[in-house]
Amino acid sequence: NLAACVSIIINQYSRFAVPFFFAVSGYLFGLKTGPDMLQNRGHLYSYIERLIKIWLFWYVFYLLHTISFAQISNHGFVKTVYWRFITFFSESSWQTIVFEGSGFHLWFLPALSICMALVYFIYEGWGGRYLLVFALALYMFGLVIGIYSRTPVGWNIGLNSRNGPFFGSLFVSVGFLVSKGSIRFPPLGWLFLWLAGAIVLTFEVRYLYLIYGSTLVSEMDFSLATL
Repeated sequence: NLAACVSIIINQYSRFAVPFFFAVSGYLFGLKTGPDMLQNRGHLYSYIERLIKIWLFWYVFYLLHTISFAQISNHGFVKTVYWRFITFFSESSWQTIVFEGSGFHLWFLPALSICMALVYFIYEGWGGRYLLVFALALYMFGLVIGIYSRTPVGWNIGLNSRNGPFFGSLFVSVGFLVSKGSIRFPPLGWLFLWLAGAIVLTFEVRYLYLIYGSTLVSEMDFSLATL
């Protein structure tokens, strides 16, 4: 129905913010890298360190913000915090603990850290051409185990392909290679790609939702048209 279609469109178009953030992050990091390999690695480790610190801060914050004053007054602060942590780590899956954290929306911080390291070391070792091929292969595999997992070509392995290196690596790679001048495209070309992708995206997610029942949240974080 119309309401379901509108929900799909809004849900998917709002997801372009994270790929754009990944691409910009790759671009800005690429601008900092030069011929000095040790200096480049220093920039990489510093960048990842900042991301991890931000992630850990909000990890702890979202664990603590659910604690009420009544719980603290009844059981004491230390005991309440202890059991909050124990409960979270005992009831959460390893994917949630490692790749997301206490807030489901924090997934992009560890994902960006992994993608940034992966992109840099592949580029350093094999160059931009192999980097794009590898990143595209990861993206396609993420589609197979993600949004297309319920289709005949899919493979359901119980892994949330949004997390880790599967989708983010390609966007970081594109941003990184644009900063190096390896990818050149006129502004009108980018606009055309965006419009074409938006049209294809609408039909793709609608088809997968109506025919195969791909859920809007867990499986449609990224799609083929997001490229």
